[in-house]
Amino acid sequence: RKLYTKHPIVLDADVTREAFSRAIAGIQSSSIVICSEDIEDLVWERCPDVNTEIVSYEQAFVFVEGEEAWSKDQLLALKEPASFIVDGTLILEEDVTEDVLEAKLRSLDLFGKVMIAEKRIKGVLYPYLRSMSGSIIVKGTEEKFAGIGNVGMLSL
Repeated sequence: RKLYTKHPIVLDADVTREAFSRAIAGIQSSSIVICSEDIEDLVWERCPDVNTEIVSYEQAFVFVEGEEAWSKDQLLALKEPASFIVDGTLILEEDVTEDVLEAKLRSLDLFGKVMIAEKRIKGVLYPYLRSMSGSIIVKGTEEKFAGIGNVGMLSL
């Protein structure tokens, strides 16, 4: 009845209020909890830790935990606009346009990174942001690591 985890918890849309109330007494997580808007208030009640991020979705969602590359065709294949929840790295291919994002993106919760091909896409993404704990990076402008393996660099 009590969940303790440091990994994301995903609650599908078919979880009813009654089933959730009977099954879960408390949630202690240092990660995120993804749930439908129907049970969001119940999840808040059972999650006393203010460090836990609770993210809701209306109809459909895409959860990116590792590294995923999405093209224009993949976005167009979505039947309805989706909430994107990025905990890893989402790479938007060069063929992704503003029109496609506006048609297929409902919201963006960013805890990881989104890699984009052009700066103007960044402006398209900002109105959709709900959580911004991560970063949006234009390809080719990411910082290069100035070290060797696990040894850093010391400048005097």
